[in-house]
Amino acid sequence: MSGRLTGFDVVKALAIFLVVAGHVWRGLHTAGMIPDTALFTRVDDAIYLFHMPLFFFLAGLFFQARGGFVAVLRSRVLLLIWPMILWSWIDAGLRAAAGIDEMSALDLLAAPFPPSGVYWFLLALFLHNMLGAALTSLPLMPRLAAMAALALTATFGLIDVRPFDFLFPTIIYLPEFLAGVAFALLARHEVLLQPRLMVPGLVLFALGQTILGIGLKAQNLFWSELAVAAAVLGFLLAAVNLPLPARGGAIMAAIGRQTMPIFLAHILFTAATRIALLRLGVDALVPHIVLGSAMGMIGPLVAPGSGDMMSPESLRYAAVMLAAGIGIPILAALNAQLGSRIGSPAAAAVVLFTVALSATLVYALLHGTAGALARVPGQPRYLFLAGLSVAFYVISVTTIAPKFGVGNAVFFVLLGQIIAAAAIDHFGLFGAQVKLMTPGRAGGIGLMLAGIALIQFSSTKAP
Repeated sequence: MSGRLTGFDVVKALAIFLVVAGHVWRGLHTAGMIPDTALFTRVDDAIYLFHMPLFFFLAGLFFQARGGFVAVLRSRVLLLIWPMILWSWIDAGLRAAAGIDEMSALDLLAAPFPPSGVYWFLLALFLHNMLGAALTSLPLMPRLAAMAALALTATFGLIDVRPFDFLFPTIIYLPEFLAGVAFALLARHEVLLQPRLMVPGLVLFALGQTILGIGLKAQNLFWSELAVAAAVLGFLLAAVNLPLPARGGAIMAAIGRQTMPIFLAHILFTAATRIALLRLGVDALVPHIVLGSAMGMIGPLVAPGSGDMMSPESLRYAAVMLAAGIGIPILAALNAQLGSRIGSPAAAAVVLFTVALSATLVYALLHGTAGALARVPGQPRYLFLAGLSVAFYVISVTTIAPKFGVGNAVFFVLLGQIIAAAAIDHFGLFGAQVKLMTPGRAGGIGLMLAGIALIQFSSTKAP
């Protein structure tokens, strides 16, 4: 993004702060810490009048359908649906571990469908993007006409998605997304980047909040839509043209480019801050609002790998490795059963390696890498110990799992993996990239180990 367009990143930074602060505010209300219902409603309505519509307008403003519908589908599944699934699992798992919700393994797997909590946003944005990609095949004027028709239909409530109520947010925010797309088609982004528009923006924003404050918004659709449009456009014009000093603007723009990690993880940090303050005996609103909002913004940014993990390449790698991890207990269960049926764990391991070798050869041939086998004889012999390690794992788990239990066996496998991975990273063993054992990493590993132990040893046997 060019230097001039970094103003939009400043807008995103301010908007994501409002998302975090809004969730802190609602969390305090849910916890019974805001007894003044009228105060809660006024602040809540003022924030939610415009901050989510603003995000959808910006999403439309910068929407691009490079490579056609299929390419957009691939990229949006990776960038939106996969994080929705992953973080829904994380959220559900933490709630179950904390005793907030009771759920079975199937409930946990089904947690992302439909998405709950804040993750509805990702599904709505995905569906908007796919609709935008589908409309790109139309010429300009028919495309604008179709978007106008869809926006009006959604605005007047003529799109009924019942019984799929989880799709209502997709419909509610569709007009803002399409308005952003239409603006980008008819004008350049730079049109909004004019310092003289900041004051009119403030006036428009005040107008929207005034319509809300005096009760006109609740009277009919016209006033409601006018309040939202004025607040969104006003905030955008004012924030994008803020006269920030160079360093301050750079910091705000950097935060704005990390809105997705903040959005996905902020709830963990805001909730943890609220719990910690309450246990310390702090129940005043101001410390909770200030510290909760600050931790919701800072926590996701300083968490190890937070920015890198949201890159398309990292998300793709994470998905593949998650699938590989899912395969470990399945491998253990299937091969243990095969070993029991044929009466020989070693023979079952031979069958497994035969199938694995065949599949691996097919993969190498399809990808044109089979020729690399010619370079194997010149490699250091210690590298071949990896094969012995795999053989030891397969034979041991095939032998022990039927007697010890698949869950118990895999628990200690995961325990060993985490400890060994931490040592390899810290010392850079076997040519691995060095990642020193910082207190943060040590704490994270400790939490992982505790979580695995809690899942395994707090489970109950079926009657």
